[in-house]
Amino acid sequence: MKPEILTVTNIGPFVSKHEIDFTNYDSIFLVSGKTGAGKTTIFDAISYVFFSRPQGARAQILRSMRSQFASDSETAEVELIFTMGNDRYKIFRRLPFLKPGHKHESPEEVSLAEFKNNEWKDLSDTNKRETDKKIANIIKLSEKEFMRIVLLPQGKFAEFLRENSNQKKETLAQLFPISKYTELMELAKEKEKAEKEKIQYIESSIKNIDKNFSIDAYKIEREKLINDLELSKKNYLQASEKIRKKSEELREAKILKQKQKEFNEVVQEINAIELHQDSIAKMKEQIQKAQKALSLSSQANSIKKLNISINENKIDIENKIKSLNTITENLKKLKEEKPIIEKDREKALELKHKFKVLERAKEIEKELEEKNKKLEDVKVKKNTSETKLKNIETEEKELEETIISLEKILENFDERNQNYENANNELTYKKRILEISKKNEEAQKLFSTHTKAANKIKEELETGIKDCDIEKNRLQNLEEEEKFEQTMQKAATIAINLKEDEACPVCGSTQHPKLAVSDGNTLYSIQEKIKSCKRNIEKLINEKENLDKSYSDRKRDSEIHKMMIEECKSNLKNLNNEHIKYEFQYQEIPELSELKNALEESTKKYQQASKEINEAQQANTSKLNYEKKLKTIKNQKEKYHNELTELKLEETSIASSKDEKEKQYKESFKNLDKDIIQESIDETIENCKAQILLLDRKVNNYEETLSENNNRQSSLKN
Repeated sequence: MKPEILTVTNIGPFVSKHEIDFTNYDSIFLVSGKTGAGKTTIFDAISYVFFSRPQGARAQILRSMRSQFASDSETAEVELIFTMGNDRYKIFRRLPFLKPGHKHESPEEVSLAEFKNNEWKDLSDTNKRETDKKIANIIKLSEKEFMRIVLLPQGKFAEFLRENSNQKKETLAQLFPISKYTELMELAKEKEKAEKEKIQYIESSIKNIDKNFSIDAYKIEREKLINDLELSKKNYLQASEKIRKKSEELREAKILKQKQKEFNEVVQEINAIELHQDSIAKMKEQIQKAQKALSLSSQANSIKKLNISINENKIDIENKIKSLNTITENLKKLKEEKPIIEKDREKALELKHKFKVLERAKEIEKELEEKNKKLEDVKVKKNTSETKLKNIETEEKELEETIISLEKILENFDERNQNYENANNELTYKKRILEISKKNEEAQKLFSTHTKAANKIKEELETGIKDCDIEKNRLQNLEEEEKFEQTMQKAATIAINLKEDEACPVCGSTQHPKLAVSDGNTLYSIQEKIKSCKRNIEKLINEKENLDKSYSDRKRDSEIHKMMIEECKSNLKNLNNEHIKYEFQYQEIPELSELKNALEESTKKYQQASKEINEAQQANTSKLNYEKKLKTIKNQKEKYHNELTELKLEETSIASSKDEKEKQYKESFKNLDKDIIQESIDETIENCKAQILLLDRKVNNYEETLSENNNRQSSLKN
């Protein structure tokens, strides 16, 4: 809503018609003036146009809006032209009033018009209530919202500030389109609530873990498990080695069994050949006999070839038997060497295992270096976090103490605010009373002056009237004397011509004992006196007219100031009505001397109350700032505390891991022969590696020799 032209007629101090064109001013302007000049009346008029009554606490003084200086026959009216967006409207209201000569009061009149197509279109309804509804629909604000948003009444700002957040939210929601943002806020709150529940669940889980988890018990259990694992590994290696040995023995036993079987077969063949020696010998004899008896050459050749073959086989078998005996002897020796070789093999395997352990120890050594470095970094960070946490806890404590001290100041904020309002109202009241008293005293003085002057003029007027009457009486006497002298002069003129015994033309007497005598100077003197008397009367009449005018002027001025005195009394009554709930009212207009002392006392009271409320407001502002800062500090504290907890956990974890690594590192050298251990891990590894190569070479040579003999034995049997 943007007001354009406000027209008031006989409203408050505005007698007759007055127009205020707001379009002549910038978008921001100040309405200023002395007390009683009509500043509030402007806003009362705007409020009255929209809602049929003035603003705030002044709503009960509707009929007193009518100017006291307006005549009884004149009406009191308000007209406002304003815009709502691109639409332009005009509202007219006429206050109810009692027409002279009428017993019943004329009701309030209202009209509403909209400017369209370069003319005003009447939107009024015959029913005033319906027209008021149309106006309310146009401005889209209730009276309460209008008084909170557009025209905040005097003394109501503190009331607005004291409203709770829901009331302020309702007011501001009417002014700003915040529904979408409100929905977003509600959605954010729901999400925040859900996230908080998740956080609470996680924190609860962590607390349960903390309750059931002990780092010392964890270390002991972990160490126990590691020992069990090492023992299991050791048992596994021993079992594996036993299985390998048994498998080797089984394999060798199978080979020996196979060799023994082959050897027995060879022996059986040899025995079989030896058994056939007698048969062969007999066959030879028979052949010889047969050769002698018969010349069977073909059979003899066959027998001869058979003998040659038998001899060759016999030689070959004998050579094989010799080789087998040699191989068997070698195998026997190798079998005797086998326990030594097995020990060397076991030692080589053990050294290989230890070599791997040493290589792992070398990695552990590097890991320990990294962990020591990391542990130092964590300790530095932990110390830094502890220092930060300590500093922020100190700052938090100081802020909390400061907030507590400010809260003590704010404990009686409402009382201070009430005292300030009371002192402000009292001071405002007395300042206005002072103005009324000044006007009253001035009016009293002027009333007294004009009354005295009027009375003095009245006395002068009465004296002038008396003097005028005296002069008129004197003029009348002089005129009578003039007539008498004129008569005497005529009689004297006649007397000059009168003769004894002649009838007088005037009285008819013939006797003239005393003749009329006339002095011309006497008549002249009387006539001069008459002229002078007329001049005096004329002067007195003029003076009377002037005095009449002066008296009327003085009387009028006296009446005006008397009305001003009555107006001051009425203003006092109205002022008392405005401050009816307060005890500091004056029933009569006080003297200036008395009021100045009271005003000085009220000023001191107001200054003290203002100082106290400013102190409280500053305390409240400081408290809000400190609370905001404290919230930030608490968040930082929580952050540092979480960081410190994480660092402590990390430190514990690293230290535990480091201890474990150191233990593993020491375990790496525990079962190592002294001749292998050197000054550094690298030298120890190289020494271990050399011994492993030496033992591997020895075992490999043994296995090659054994394999070679086994192969030869197999080839001989075949």
